[in-house]
Amino acid sequence: MTDVDALLGDLRSRSDPVLARRLRARYKTAETVVGLDAAALKGAVAAWLARRDAAPTLAELDRLFRSGVCEARLAAMELALARRAEWDRGWADLFVGWAWTEETSWPVADVLGPRLLGPLWLAGQLDADRLEEFARRPRLWPWRTGMTALVAGLSRGEGDWPLFERFCESCVPRGSPFHGERAAFNGVRTALRAALKGCPARVRDFLDRHEPELPGYLLMAFKREVDIDG
Repeated sequence: MTDVDALLGDLRSRSDPVLARRLRARYKTAETVVGLDAAALKGAVAAWLARRDAAPTLAELDRLFRSGVCEARLAAMELALARRAEWDRGWADLFVGWAWTEETSWPVADVLGPRLLGPLWLAGQLDADRLEEFARRPRLWPWRTGMTALVAGLSRGEGDWPLFERFCESCVPRGSPFHGERAAFNGVRTALRAALKGCPARVRDFLDRHEPELPGYLLMAFKREVDIDG
């Protein structure tokens, strides 16, 4: 048994079947969900690290993420975040590979995009064409991961706005691949919320131009902050 197998076994041993059913319904995912709350997940990871003489390798983190277990993916990302000072283009390759995973869920995508890919993008350690590929070849969860990688940049200004608009081509126009997909529009909402800090005029213009195509719940989310009626 490898160390990774031991951690996966520990995650399963701490599972709560009732919570697992509830989370599977909430996440709407094809992943295995064993049913762990945040405290149980952190406890399993801490116990695993305490038994080791060294930090997990990139290969071990990759194996954890590719196990197909939602909680193992969350653990792999938290372990990676703990080593933020070491990130370089090798880590970027790892995270981009994770981002192309399709049978995943919003809790994974919404950590992977803004907390892993986003900092690398801001630091110039992630090439533009690699991020843009998520917009060019839209698949729902990779697309949302790429979209939410723009959050930090949008909160600082309008530099990433053209790329945000490129991502929106896949979900906002009627007939586009993800039009009507709530998971896609939730990604748009997350990015717009960040853009309210960095480029509010861009947000207002976007909502004005696309109001007929956007779902009501998304428009309502910004009604107090942006007067879309002029």
